[in-house]
Formats: sequence, structure tokens, C-alpha cells
Amino acid sequence: EAGDCGSTVDDDVASPQKQQQSAWGTHDAKEWIGPLQSRVISIRETPTTTLFRVLHGPVAGTKEDLRRYFRLETPLAPLYEEWSRADARLAKIATAIPGVRILRQDPLECMFSFICSSNNNIPRIAKMLSSFRERYGTFMMDIPARGEDNGGSSVSSLTVFSFPTLTSLAHATEEELRGMGLGYRAKFIIETRNLLVESGGDDFLLDLRTQRDA
Repeated sequence: EAGDCGSTVDDDVASPQKQQQSAWGTHDAKEWIGPLQSRVISIRETPTTTLFRVLHGPVAGTKEDLRRYFRLETPLAPLYEEWSRADARLAKIATAIPGVRILRQDPLECMFSFICSSNNNIPRIAKMLSSFRERYGTFMMDIPARGEDNGGSSVSSLTVFSFPTLTSLAHATEEELRGMGLGYRAKFIIETRNLLVESGGDDFLLDLRTQRDA
């Protein structure tokens, strides 16, 4: 099933390439493929819009979920203008990389990803989260490699896993996480998991979205 996210150049074209999102990858240097809830989606950016295909999972509601995920209801142009007036360095970045957004990730994924990002760099964060998904997530599908990237190198095949749930992390141990390279962050992952279970799990996190800032 294919569709159009409805994002235009004026709204800033949505693409995982412009976001710090390690779960998405490319198999042909043209399409970005990754998980969104129970789906695997392929996204391709054009000069005027963003096209998508559902490769795995339910089709209904995909466009609406993508628009929420990329937060397309918030126009970026006015924000870029405001931020650029306040920060000369950001003004240069905004010109070079239009369309950078803060994603509306699943709150559990966002929280654990944030813990993994502590005192870390992007390649290492991506490696940690990839291992985390493979160990505790659910296999969704394999995507064969196709073609070369812009540098002429062969593009690797992709294996897509869902992000772990609190249930799938129930028996994870600090030792296991340290063995996966999470280091001191392993302790905080386990403590956060336990606290979330005690507080109500995913429902507790989702309820925080409805709370006003203190």
C-alpha cells in the first residue's frame, strides 16, 4: 500500500534521514525503511512531498500516524525564522539542513533511547539500540540490499525489529545489558524498567503527555 504523507517543501519534507533515528536504514540509498508501531514502512523523499509504502503490518491509519510521528501539524518555517534570529550558528544550520524535527516517538522507546545517549556519540548510540532491538524486540522482516549508496559502496541488507516492550524486558538483567555494550547505562535501564512497571507502564508515560509543564 502506497501513499503520500502530504508534506510539502513549505512544511519541510519529512524524512528519517533528517532526524536522529537509529531504527531506520536504507537498502538502496533512496528509500528509508523502519518500524512504526506494528508496521514496517518505506519512505522516499521527493522535491515536493514525502511518499510512503507499508511493507509489513496494517495499512489503515498509516498516513495519520506518520504525520503525528514527524509532527507535521507544526509548521517549521516560523520556528526556523525565530531561532535563526536568536542564534547565528543555527541560522547557517537551518539553511544547510532544512526540515529537522523532534520526532514524536513512542514514549518508552524515547526514554530508553535517551538513557543510551548519555555521554555518547551517534554511531555508538545506534549500535547500542540496534543490539537492544535484536535481543529484546520482535523480528518484523528482512529487506534485501539493492544498489549502491552515493559513494559507490554496496548497501547492506536490513533486518527490522520492533522496539522492546516492558513485557519483553521483564527478565533482562544488568549483566546482559552490560554484555551488549551499554556500560553504566545498563543499571539505569533496569531501574527505569522497574519504576515504570510500578508506576503503570506505558499508560503512565502516555498520561504524561496530557500534563502541563510545572
